[in-house]
Amino acid sequence: MKIIVQPVKGSYKLLFYDGKHVHGIGIVEMTDTPKGPRPVKYRLRWGSRKEYRATPSKDLIGQLREGDVRMVKPDPLFEEFLHAFQVRTGAVDVCRICLLDDRYTPLTNDNFVIFGKSEKICLECGRRELRRELAPIGHMGKDTLRHFEELLEATRNLDRVLALVQPEKLSMKSALFDRIEAHPVLATAKLEELPLPHEFVVASRIESLMPAQQLAVDAGLLYGKDLLVVAATASGKTFIGEMAGMKNYLAGRGRMLFLVPLVALANQKYERFTDRYSAFAKTGLLTGVSRLNLPETRKVGDRNPQAPIVVGTYEGVDNMIRCGQRMQNIATVVIDEVQMLEDPERGHRLDGLVARLKYLAPQAQFLYLSATIGSPKTLAKKLNCQLVRYDDRPVALERFLLFTERKQKIPTIKKLTTEEYKNTSSKGFRGQTIIFTNARARCHTIADALGMRAAAYHAGLSSQERREVETKFLSGKLMAVVTTAALGAGVDFPASQVIFDALAMGRDWLSVQEFN
Repeated sequence: MKIIVQPVKGSYKLLFYDGKHVHGIGIVEMTDTPKGPRPVKYRLRWGSRKEYRATPSKDLIGQLREGDVRMVKPDPLFEEFLHAFQVRTGAVDVCRICLLDDRYTPLTNDNFVIFGKSEKICLECGRRELRRELAPIGHMGKDTLRHFEELLEATRNLDRVLALVQPEKLSMKSALFDRIEAHPVLATAKLEELPLPHEFVVASRIESLMPAQQLAVDAGLLYGKDLLVVAATASGKTFIGEMAGMKNYLAGRGRMLFLVPLVALANQKYERFTDRYSAFAKTGLLTGVSRLNLPETRKVGDRNPQAPIVVGTYEGVDNMIRCGQRMQNIATVVIDEVQMLEDPERGHRLDGLVARLKYLAPQAQFLYLSATIGSPKTLAKKLNCQLVRYDDRPVALERFLLFTERKQKIPTIKKLTTEEYKNTSSKGFRGQTIIFTNARARCHTIADALGMRAAAYHAGLSSQERREVETKFLSGKLMAVVTTAALGAGVDFPASQVIFDALAMGRDWLSVQEFN
């Protein structure tokens, strides 16, 4: 029987532990006599009894001699008493909070949590303290509580975990949810080594392929194969479409049609292709015509459906086909963000558009691009194309989970954004941030709070206003863009940090696919 001795305000508390349960609790008071320290009052509570009973001191001495005595902390008076009666003793590291509840829990390497500055308590008491501290916050689901408990087990530090809900103590090290590592540097082909036209190689300003691009080339990209390319953001999917489209055009096979889901994204692709390939191929833009007679909506780009390169939104091209305009001489069809097929509102329309394009251009090479698809093999089979999948990331990604009250959100966002803007990359670019929120009004609220180096960006702005924001962000003049989640699909902003002010899109929660 282990006997755990704990000094308590001039007396000593004894726990009688059999290896599984505490069977008895004793309280003994000591006094100093000419013979040394001796017990003067001993009370014992055993089993399920609630009251203490006075017990002779000789019974205490007998129990101590028969048991394995362990001191919670050094105490010269009690240790001298034990030594006088030839009772051996040792030290034990136990949870203080358990002792207060008459429980005995020894602290081991895998069963402790740092509490306060340096005190150790057991993991279970740490969990209880964590739940007690989180209770005032409210509206916290089981998954969130489980996440906090997993963080507690990983860090073994209660204050570090609680710092996640206390902005003044915020520690990004504690807030780290996971880290997705970048792939190792792989050897890929140089562009000049591939069977590509020389003028395209020069105009593209690209020296070597990225890994996802290399996989697409190996799968027959440059020989007319239909491909579904699934790869992470920033892995170079757009250039896969450019290689096939420009090779087919310059070889005299026909024009390229590049489809995207958003007007903002179509404008970006139009400007990219115009900047690179205007010397030998004009680019047309099909995004539908605004009914508002405003300067910024009258004409954005060259609305020429017969241009060598045509960039359009799904709805813009679909409307043109339904109005009877023919899509002649198409050799390459690139459908970006093809995961929109799964969208409950737009998916059926995109599905119909793909079917019509295959009917109108049966000899064309079809390329489907996406960063997130739930079942890529199933979709590739449905689209009758070969799957090219690259799961690694070109750059590492750290994901952090922060908990804060609503009134602390904007100050926390401002702190994170300002700190990121102070950083400079090895190529000389400053750290910039995209902030997603769920409403246009909230975009302006956050942007105004961040100051002059932040701007709102959403579909409610004119195209001219959006282009001004894009230009400033691309040139590094803005430290942050605050946008609605609806504009997250494929809009190319060179951000090193992304912050979600809300995990919703309008009134609906973001899906996992939309988040990724």
